[in-house]
Amino acid sequence: MARHIVLALALLGLLANSQAFCAEGAKWFAVEGVVNDQPSFMLRVDVEHKDRVYREGEYLRVRAATEKDCYLYIIYYSGDKAAVLFPNKYDQENFVRANQVVQVPQRNSYHIVCRPPFGTEVLHVVATRKKIPLFGKQKEKDMRLESASQVGTADLQQMTQTLQSQGKNEWAEARIKITTVGSKEKPRKSDTYAVCIGISRYQHDRIPQLKVSHLDAERMARGLRDVCGVRNIALLTNEKATKKAIEKVIFHDLVKESSPGDTVYVFFSGHGGRTADTNGDEADGVDEYLVPHDGILGSPDTMILDDTFARWMQELDGRKVMIILDNCYSGGSSKSTKGLGGALGVGTVDFLDGEMKRSKDLGQRNTMVLAACRADQLAWEIPDASKGSVLTYFLLRSFADPQADQNNDGRLSVTESYDYAKGRIADFVKKNFSAEQNPVLIDNANDSIFFKE
Repeated sequence: MARHIVLALALLGLLANSQAFCAEGAKWFAVEGVVNDQPSFMLRVDVEHKDRVYREGEYLRVRAATEKDCYLYIIYYSGDKAAVLFPNKYDQENFVRANQVVQVPQRNSYHIVCRPPFGTEVLHVVATRKKIPLFGKQKEKDMRLESASQVGTADLQQMTQTLQSQGKNEWAEARIKITTVGSKEKPRKSDTYAVCIGISRYQHDRIPQLKVSHLDAERMARGLRDVCGVRNIALLTNEKATKKAIEKVIFHDLVKESSPGDTVYVFFSGHGGRTADTNGDEADGVDEYLVPHDGILGSPDTMILDDTFARWMQELDGRKVMIILDNCYSGGSSKSTKGLGGALGVGTVDFLDGEMKRSKDLGQRNTMVLAACRADQLAWEIPDASKGSVLTYFLLRSFADPQADQNNDGRLSVTESYDYAKGRIADFVKKNFSAEQNPVLIDNANDSIFFKE
């Protein structure tokens, strides 16, 4: 007969008398203490319920996969307690081959069952390329003797210090929130969120100033609110759009406030650029970046690298995520272009392209990226400031023009907006700038994300 592990960390009484650390401490370790924002490989943790809600009496199964051969740990946080779910006495071997899906628990061995107290909890997966005693040698032995091994403050501090002593290329992590509720609680309704970022004025004197990017963000925020009905919108422009502020609003606030099943829009208008690959995960040897207000040209660590942005997006796993990027990465000589240069790429679009494909291979769906142009092209501003940047202008026109609704079903999908805008953008840029600008749509959501429903 299969044994039961109670989900809210009663864990067959294993943690009943544990040394507790405060809830803020648990949050710090789960959310702040172990974050690798530039991993050289991806991994993913997921559960069977798409909304990640578990009701009393339901069984939980955790799935994890990694891009590279790794030693894998799955940690469960609930309130002021934490436990290692994998490895354990039933699944002792935690060396996992690349792209191998690990399921915990294995069927018919034991169960993790949802019981009170209920609330929001965290599943955290950590992978290391080398075999290292993540929690110390004795704890590594103990966890293979128990169904789920309690970990306290000292153990989590040990884990944090051990990981931080390794190079960022040697480990990665990912986490998701789950919600446990009573059997009679009504399902939560989905909601909509947006983050709109626009930067025309830059702090560094070597970064050319733009004219309309801050206006792009303001107009996009109004369009998403008034036409598309997005309920929760954060707006960051110019001096407010520092790297730290952008990270906070996406990686912290948006993750905390939204839930699986929600729709999230992230809009950026401003400069982009290229730098040498920082961790060896780019096939072309080049990382792309977005330039925050306080970015310093020649200092990649002050920019928002595609690896970092992809890690932020991973935190929104389970939501429908639409990313709109009105910038380019090629160098332009005109003040109306939005790229800082670097080695020219040839192809579709670079920023998040590889990361999107890799995350899809690991099972993350429901993400789309709409980029202003191909990798070897420029993104243009319209000289008339009342219209804004070319992509943003025509995208907003699609919100209001009935012709954009190609199938006349009363809804406007992202794909319909893209189809409406792409030809108009190409014609406008060719006529006004004697150049080419072809927006690119990367769809990992099977056309399931809408601007208007």
